[in-house]
Amino acid sequence: VYSGKMSPMNKREETYHMTDKEMARLIVAERLIAGEITIKDAAEVLRLSTRQVKRIKKKVRLNGPGATIHGNRKLKRSKNQKLYGIIHEIFDIGGKQKREIGKEEASTSVINIYFLLN
Repeated sequence: VYSGKMSPMNKREETYHMTDKEMARLIVAERLIAGEITIKDAAEVLRLSTRQVKRIKKKVRLNGPGATIHGNRKLKRSKNQKLYGIIHEIFDIGGKQKREIGKEEASTSVINIYFLLN
């Protein structure tokens, strides 16, 4: 979890959940921006090319600490995950029953779920 310097564009504080690799990239990029290390040194530490280090530095400077987080973790939930939530909500699995549902409503819900899956 990183809760440090913010992007100059963003004035509110944010918390980021990062892997060790992402955290290392962020720390090195911040040191680069501050002028504490050179691009060549950063490339050796991160085991990347100088070109890749320049890209990371630019992204962090423009977008803040969140720029080092891998893009796939920002994706929306998959259709199956959404359906799992819908099924739980409709049939209230694992909790108190919110309301009685009739046979017709239940069959309509099952049909809707079937069409969402296909």
